[in-house]
Amino acid sequence: MELDAQTNQNMVVTTHLYRRYRQVSFGINSAPGIWQQFMDKLLSGIDGVKIMMDDLTGGETRQPQLQHLRQIFIHSRQIVRTQTAKLHHLQIQIKYLGHTIDKDGIYPTEEGLLKEQPAPTNTSEMGPFLGSINFYSRFIPNRRSQCTPLHRLTKKGFVWRWTAVEQKMFNDLKTAITSTDTLYTTTPTCI
Repeated sequence: MELDAQTNQNMVVTTHLYRRYRQVSFGINSAPGIWQQFMDKLLSGIDGVKIMMDDLTGGETRQPQLQHLRQIFIHSRQIVRTQTAKLHHLQIQIKYLGHTIDKDGIYPTEEGLLKEQPAPTNTSEMGPFLGSINFYSRFIPNRRSQCTPLHRLTKKGFVWRWTAVEQKMFNDLKTAITSTDTLYTTTPTCI
Protein backbone atom coordinates (compact mmCIF):
# COMPACT_ATOMS: atom_id res chain seq x y z
CA MET A 1 0.00 0.00 0.00
CA GLU A 2 1.53 3.28 -1.12
CA LEU A 3 1.90 6.09 1.41
CA ASP A 4 0.56 9.56 0.65
CA ALA A 5 3.06 12.45 0.32
CA GLN A 6 2.56 13.82 3.86
CA THR A 7 2.93 10.42 5.52
CA ASN A 8 5.97 9.67 3.35
CA GLN A 9 7.69 12.79 4.77
CA ASN A 10 7.14 11.52 8.32
CA MET A 11 8.18 7.89 7.74
CA VAL A 12 11.95 8.21 8.00
CA VAL A 13 14.19 5.73 9.80
CA THR A 14 17.79 6.54 10.50
CA THR A 15 20.80 4.91 12.09
CA HIS A 16 23.63 5.98 9.76
CA LEU A 17 21.66 6.72 6.61
CA TYR A 18 18.12 7.95 6.02
CA ARG A 19 15.56 5.47 4.83
CA ARG A 20 12.20 6.82 3.71
CA TYR A 21 9.31 4.38 3.31
CA ARG A 22 7.18 4.61 0.18
CA GLN A 23 4.81 1.88 1.32
CA VAL A 24 3.29 0.85 4.65
CA SER A 25 6.08 -0.85 6.55
CA PHE A 26 5.62 -4.45 7.73
CA GLY A 27 2.51 -4.98 5.61
CA ILE A 28 -1.05 -4.59 6.82
CA ASN A 29 -0.17 -5.45 10.43
CA SER A 30 1.09 -1.91 11.02
CA ALA A 31 -2.07 -0.18 9.77
CA PRO A 32 -5.10 -2.50 10.09
CA GLY A 33 -7.70 0.28 10.17
CA ILE A 34 -6.33 1.94 7.05
CA TRP A 35 -6.10 -1.42 5.26
CA GLN A 36 -9.70 -2.30 6.17
CA GLN A 37 -10.91 1.06 4.87
CA PHE A 38 -8.86 0.61 1.67
CA MET A 39 -10.28 -2.89 1.03
CA ASP A 40 -13.85 -1.77 1.78
CA LYS A 41 -13.49 0.99 -0.80
CA LEU A 42 -11.71 -1.20 -3.37
CA LEU A 43 -14.29 -4.01 -3.29
CA SER A 44 -17.41 -2.00 -2.42
CA GLY A 45 -19.02 -2.63 -5.81
CA ILE A 46 -19.13 -6.41 -5.44
CA ASP A 47 -22.41 -7.71 -3.99
CA GLY A 48 -22.19 -10.65 -1.59
CA VAL A 49 -18.55 -10.15 -0.59
CA LYS A 50 -17.72 -9.41 3.04
CA ILE A 51 -14.24 -8.20 3.94
CA MET A 52 -12.38 -8.63 7.23
CA MET A 53 -8.77 -7.49 6.86
CA ASP A 54 -7.42 -9.89 4.25
CA ASP A 55 -10.19 -12.51 4.47
CA LEU A 56 -13.01 -12.52 1.95
CA THR A 57 -16.12 -14.66 2.03
CA GLY A 58 -19.09 -14.95 -0.25
CA GLY A 59 -21.39 -17.22 -2.20
CA GLU A 60 -23.80 -19.97 -1.25
CA THR A 61 -22.76 -22.31 -4.07
CA ARG A 62 -19.67 -22.80 -6.23
CA GLN A 63 -20.89 -20.68 -9.17
CA PRO A 64 -21.46 -17.44 -7.18
CA GLN A 65 -18.14 -17.99 -5.39
CA LEU A 66 -16.32 -18.23 -8.73
CA GLN A 67 -18.10 -15.09 -9.96
CA HIS A 68 -17.10 -13.25 -6.77
CA LEU A 69 -13.48 -14.36 -7.12
CA ARG A 70 -13.41 -13.23 -10.75
CA GLN A 71 -14.81 -9.81 -9.77
CA ILE A 72 -12.35 -9.49 -6.87
CA PHE A 73 -9.39 -10.24 -9.14
CA ILE A 74 -10.63 -7.80 -11.79
CA HIS A 75 -11.18 -5.02 -9.20
CA SER A 76 -7.82 -5.49 -7.49
CA ARG A 77 -5.52 -6.61 -10.34
CA GLN A 78 -3.81 -3.24 -10.87
CA ILE A 79 -3.77 -2.16 -7.22
CA VAL A 80 -3.06 -5.10 -4.90
CA ARG A 81 -0.32 -7.72 -5.12
CA THR A 82 -1.18 -11.13 -3.74
CA GLN A 83 0.97 -14.03 -2.64
CA THR A 84 -0.62 -16.96 -4.43
CA ALA A 85 0.83 -19.44 -1.92
CA LYS A 86 -1.36 -17.83 0.76
CA LEU A 87 -4.59 -17.90 -1.26
CA HIS A 88 -7.19 -20.56 -0.45
CA HIS A 89 -10.19 -20.85 -2.76
CA LEU A 90 -13.50 -22.70 -2.49
CA GLN A 91 -12.89 -24.17 0.96
CA ILE A 92 -15.62 -26.43 2.38
CA GLN A 93 -14.60 -25.47 5.92
CA ILE A 94 -12.81 -22.36 7.16
CA LYS A 95 -11.45 -21.12 10.46
CA TYR A 96 -12.48 -17.49 10.80
CA LEU A 97 -12.10 -15.18 13.79
CA GLY A 98 -12.04 -17.99 16.35
CA HIS A 99 -14.86 -19.95 14.74
CA THR A 100 -15.07 -22.82 12.30
CA ILE A 101 -17.63 -22.34 9.53
CA ASP A 102 -18.88 -25.12 7.30
CA LYS A 103 -22.12 -26.22 5.60
CA ASP A 104 -23.60 -27.33 8.93
CA GLY A 105 -23.08 -24.05 10.78
CA ILE A 106 -20.69 -22.15 13.02
CA TYR A 107 -18.93 -23.55 16.08
CA PRO A 108 -16.01 -22.61 18.32
CA THR A 109 -12.54 -23.34 16.95
CA GLU A 110 -10.72 -23.64 20.26
CA GLU A 111 -13.07 -26.16 21.84
CA GLY A 112 -10.29 -28.76 22.18
CA LEU A 113 -8.12 -26.34 24.14
CA LEU A 114 -10.96 -25.57 26.55
CA LYS A 115 -11.80 -29.25 26.98
CA GLU A 116 -8.29 -29.97 28.28
CA GLN A 117 -8.02 -26.87 30.48
CA PRO A 118 -7.56 -27.66 34.19
CA ALA A 119 -9.55 -25.81 36.83
CA PRO A 120 -8.06 -22.41 37.67
CA THR A 121 -6.27 -22.04 41.00
CA ASN A 122 -6.28 -18.23 41.26
CA THR A 123 -7.78 -15.04 39.83
CA SER A 124 -5.17 -14.61 37.10
CA GLU A 125 -5.93 -18.10 35.74
CA MET A 126 -9.68 -17.48 35.90
CA GLY A 127 -9.51 -14.36 33.67
CA PRO A 128 -8.47 -16.09 30.42
CA PHE A 129 -11.03 -18.86 30.93
CA LEU A 130 -13.85 -16.34 31.44
CA GLY A 131 -12.57 -14.41 28.40
CA SER A 132 -12.88 -17.54 26.25
CA ILE A 133 -16.35 -18.22 27.61
CA ASN A 134 -17.37 -14.64 26.87
CA PHE A 135 -16.00 -14.88 23.31
CA TYR A 136 -18.04 -18.03 22.68
CA SER A 137 -21.07 -16.83 24.68
CA ARG A 138 -23.39 -17.15 21.67
CA PHE A 139 -23.01 -20.94 21.97
CA ILE A 140 -23.84 -21.15 25.69
CA PRO A 141 -27.47 -20.89 26.82
CA ASN A 142 -27.90 -19.07 30.16
CA ARG A 143 -24.21 -18.15 30.20
CA ARG A 144 -24.69 -15.18 32.51
CA SER A 145 -26.23 -17.23 35.33
CA GLN A 146 -23.69 -20.03 34.86
CA CYS A 147 -20.76 -17.61 35.09
CA THR A 148 -21.89 -15.67 38.16
CA PRO A 149 -20.09 -17.83 40.78
CA LEU A 150 -16.90 -17.73 38.70
CA HIS A 151 -17.05 -13.97 38.11
CA ARG A 152 -17.37 -13.43 41.86
CA LEU A 153 -13.93 -14.98 42.31
CA THR A 154 -12.34 -12.27 40.14
CA LYS A 155 -13.72 -9.30 42.09
CA LYS A 156 -11.25 -7.15 43.97
CA GLY A 157 -11.17 -7.94 47.67
CA PHE A 158 -12.98 -11.27 47.23
CA VAL A 159 -11.17 -14.20 48.84
CA TRP A 160 -10.45 -17.05 46.40
CA ARG A 161 -12.33 -20.14 47.50
CA TRP A 162 -12.81 -22.99 45.01
CA THR A 163 -15.70 -25.18 46.12
CA ALA A 164 -17.84 -27.87 44.53
CA VAL A 165 -20.21 -25.15 43.23
CA GLU A 166 -17.43 -23.41 41.27
CA GLN A 167 -16.09 -26.75 40.02
CA LYS A 168 -19.55 -27.71 38.75
CA MET A 169 -20.00 -24.36 36.97
CA PHE A 170 -16.51 -24.68 35.44
CA ASN A 171 -17.26 -28.22 34.19
CA ASP A 172 -20.72 -27.23 32.91
CA LEU A 173 -19.28 -24.31 30.92
CA LYS A 174 -16.55 -26.49 29.40
CA THR A 175 -19.16 -29.08 28.46
CA ALA A 176 -21.41 -26.41 26.91
CA ILE A 177 -18.57 -25.15 24.69
CA THR A 178 -17.26 -28.56 23.65
CA SER A 179 -20.65 -30.20 23.13
CA THR A 180 -21.88 -30.81 19.59
CA ASP A 181 -25.20 -29.36 20.75
CA THR A 182 -23.61 -25.92 20.34
CA LEU A 183 -23.76 -26.23 16.56
CA TYR A 184 -26.44 -24.31 14.75
CA THR A 185 -27.29 -23.75 11.13
CA THR A 186 -26.67 -20.27 9.76
CA THR A 187 -28.78 -18.25 7.42
CA PRO A 188 -26.55 -17.77 4.34
CA THR A 189 -27.49 -14.08 4.03
CA CYS A 190 -25.96 -13.42 7.47
CA ILE A 191 -22.43 -14.42 6.50
